[in-house]
Amino acid sequence: MRSIILGFAGAMAVAAGSVTSASAADMFVPPPLEPVFSWTGCYIGGHAGWGRADFDGIFDSGELDLVTPLPEDAVFLEDLDVDGFVGGGQIGCNWQMNQFILGAEGDFSFTDWDDRIEDISDAGANDAVKAEVNFLASLRGKAGFAFDRFMIYGTGGIAFADGEATFIDELGDVDLENRGTIDFDDIGFVVGGGADWMVWDNISVGVVGLWYIFNDDEDACDFDDGAGDCTFTDDSDEDDFAKFEDAFVIRANLNYHF
Repeated sequence: MRSIILGFAGAMAVAAGSVTSASAADMFVPPPLEPVFSWTGCYIGGHAGWGRADFDGIFDSGELDLVTPLPEDAVFLEDLDVDGFVGGGQIGCNWQMNQFILGAEGDFSFTDWDDRIEDISDAGANDAVKAEVNFLASLRGKAGFAFDRFMIYGTGGIAFADGEATFIDELGDVDLENRGTIDFDDIGFVVGGGADWMVWDNISVGVVGLWYIFNDDEDACDFDDGAGDCTFTDDSDEDDFAKFEDAFVIRANLNYHF
């Protein structure tokens, strides 16, 4: 009896092994899943583009009184075309949760923006008005959505800028010493939006538009006509101020992700 039981058990084991081997051979094993791409991580890169700044104020070189209707030799700072190339660098980090993206970025942009209006008077003066922006910078948060290797986002935060406006009043070859520069060392806000595309595993390209909001008023009444009369006003309810209002930038970005 014992030998019969052992023989039966052995036969069952051999049969089970044969069935298991056949099942394993016939079983479909799916290929490994491709890893899902994630934007999570930090990056550093550079950018280049174009931008412009808007100034406000009215400068009368002093030949005529602004109490009367504005003379032809008055200059509206809003007529200055302060625009040009922008280029710089950025560094930031992204965090992806499902399709939702959160991030933070800091950037610094050198600008080549300036414009100048000369010979603004019909009274024999050699006057000039100039405005320029030297740099823009920002610290911004980001929020958006990822579609695999493509991402769209909105952004906003704190903005920084350095600009200035210069005024010169000369009558012929006589320097009336009615000249000077107003500095705009501004802190404001910035908002915008953009899109990025990961062209390789660690290289992305993108485009972003940014609107910098400053509205910085600076007292300009140090510039007078030599008789103590202020020659500067603006087109708002408050006189004697020059204003750096805002700036807009559109730029292309190239980032290395690590």
